[in-house]
Parts: sequence; C-alpha cells; structure tokens
Amino acid sequence: MALYAEYETDTSFDYLEKIIKILEEPICILGGWAVYLTVNDKFKEDLGPEYLGSRDIDLGFHIDPELNEKELSKSTMKKALNTWEENGFNI
Repeated sequence: MALYAEYETDTSFDYLEKIIKILEEPICILGGWAVYLTVNDKFKEDLGPEYLGSRDIDLGFHIDPELNEKELSKSTMKKALNTWEENGFNI
C-alpha cells in the first residue's frame, strides 16, 4: 500500500509544475519533491515502482533583505503566492 493516495501526489505535482512554469527566476525545490526528482529514475530502475512523491510543495526563495516593499511585491515569491491564491489556496 502506498503512503499517499495517487490523486494527492498527482495533484501536488500538477501544482508544482504550474508554479515552476510561471516563475521567471530559479527557485529551490525542497522536501519530498526534491528527493523524488533526484532519485526517481534510479529508484524505478532498481525497484520497479516510482519513488514516493509528496503531498505538499516545499519551495525556497532568495529574498534580498535590502528589497523595499514595492520590489518585494514583484518578487518571485510574491508571484508564487499570487498563483496559489488565484487557484483557491489560503495564504
């Protein structure tokens, strides 16, 4: 039995792809999806099934502490937050 339901990981991955496509700057993928993207091909080759995946999305952003409020409102992190809000997530 899988740790997560397939619809949960599929939905999570779909949103991860959506976020990555709209962002202009690199982001840091952390947590379960980072592990999945790093090991899945070899895991599948060695063991057959795909690696676990994740239900949540953990992202890291570089935020320059010198940014003013206007610059921060145009940051990659703010664009990601806006996308989640537009898709019905409470931020």
